[in-house]
Amino acid sequence: MRSRRLGLVVHPETRLIQSGPGSARDVNAVNPPVVRASTTVFETLADFKASYVGVTFETARYGRSGTSTTFEFQSAMADACSTETCIATSSGLAAVAAVVGAHTRPGAKILFHRDVYPPTRALADTEVRQLGCTVEFFDNADQLTEALDSSVTLIVIEVPGSLTMSMIDVREVCDIAATHDVPVACDST
Repeated sequence: MRSRRLGLVVHPETRLIQSGPGSARDVNAVNPPVVRASTTVFETLADFKASYVGVTFETARYGRSGTSTTFEFQSAMADACSTETCIATSSGLAAVAAVVGAHTRPGAKILFHRDVYPPTRALADTEVRQLGCTVEFFDNADQLTEALDSSVTLIVIEVPGSLTMSMIDVREVCDIAATHDVPVACDST
């Protein structure tokens, strides 16, 4: 991997050291400065309008959408996980709601492992159903396989299971999901 900061080739083990802190250079620091703001200031109205062209959680426009600190953290986490992007949220349930919400639509079906976090289950039973999405719970791989059809847009699991500490085989769930081209979200906090 080539370090963005120093132009050097670095080993994957050092990714976290080299990822994210772009604004640290601006203040001659090792880590980026912590920016806490709810209101973002723009030089012109055109600059403000242009901020809405960018991706919501990657473009500064309002503090709750993120600041340079948030964006650099997200960038570092995405780099560390070898993924395109990530969104930092204020809580685990907010992260689950963001992922589930992205796959919820009328006529769709989302499959949840029975041992998900109780607030996740409440979200599924109330909000997701109210949006016209079918919600089904499964206990094991056999039930998952039976429940899968063309309307499934997401499978949600938690490892270990909340409160029960049960373990579902993540690789098996992902292999089953892959045969139907369905993404898997795993809460593993």
